[in-house]
Amino acid sequence: MFGYIRFLLAYFVLLSHLNVKFLGHNIGVFAVIIFYILAGLVTAKIFIKFAPAHAPFNYFIKDRFLRIYPTYLLVLLLTIVFFLFTSYWDPKFHFKNLIYHFSVVPLNYYFYLDVNVIKMPTGPNFLNPPAWSLGAELQAYLLLVLAIKFRMLGFILAIFSFCVFAIANLGFINSDIFGYRLVCGVFFIFYTGLLIFNKEYKKLSFFYILSIILLLTLIIKGSFGIYSIETLSGYLIGVGLVLTHEKLKLKLKFNEIFGSISYSLFICHTLFIWFCDLVFKSQNLILITFFCIIFGLANYFLVEKSINKIRFG
Repeated sequence: MFGYIRFLLAYFVLLSHLNVKFLGHNIGVFAVIIFYILAGLVTAKIFIKFAPAHAPFNYFIKDRFLRIYPTYLLVLLLTIVFFLFTSYWDPKFHFKNLIYHFSVVPLNYYFYLDVNVIKMPTGPNFLNPPAWSLGAELQAYLLLVLAIKFRMLGFILAIFSFCVFAIANLGFINSDIFGYRLVCGVFFIFYTGLLIFNKEYKKLSFFYILSIILLLTLIIKGSFGIYSIETLSGYLIGVGLVLTHEKLKLKLKFNEIFGSISYSLFICHTLFIWFCDLVFKSQNLILITFFCIIFGLANYFLVEKSINKIRFG
């Protein structure tokens, strides 16, 4: 039932971009952290379980490219057309910025690189704001493959990542950038998915207990970094959720479709938020949800089903 879980998490991200919060906290951040755990689990399954022994790297790269890029590029092109025809948010296209967008990974470093194209009053001013996390994910794939091939190296990288995460949340460095955005501070979360797949529960317990200690330290200290509560609660709850799913192995009808729509929903929702704001002068949740689901279904039946034949053929 991972498709349903992914759909719910993607919807949390959509809601967060409409300023919907839970007890004053960002549910989108919470959802992204669980996405990271799932991404680590999926990486392990593909590389260890499904990739042929004679060419695991080629299989993995092909699978991840076909899963991520076609839908991303389709939404990116639609977004470019939208801004070209409407001039919404006063877009300024530059060759360098477009290269950043098409290559994805630089978007993860938008704090340091000039990836801006539009002029919103708040938030990342590039064409697909959620895509910064895709940039982190693509980097994590490489590190996870190294962790699979060189287990001790992977464990060391994960410990280093948790240290960066902890230092950020304790306030010594920026907790938004290093405790949530950049892969150096969140790799251990992806790595957790690998540990769950491999049933390495001692190592998993190590990171889980450290996260609990960090949370208790912040509570006693009485101050939290930006997104500390969301990232730590997302990690602690997400581990339990994924472990439970792997234990029960529940299978529900339409799981594949919901999984496909979840990715489309994650990638396209800001485009439809802007579209509704421009055309209907309202960021209406029902309309935005409707457009996202229609796009997701169209993308699934017209694009992804054909691509999946190449992925799994």
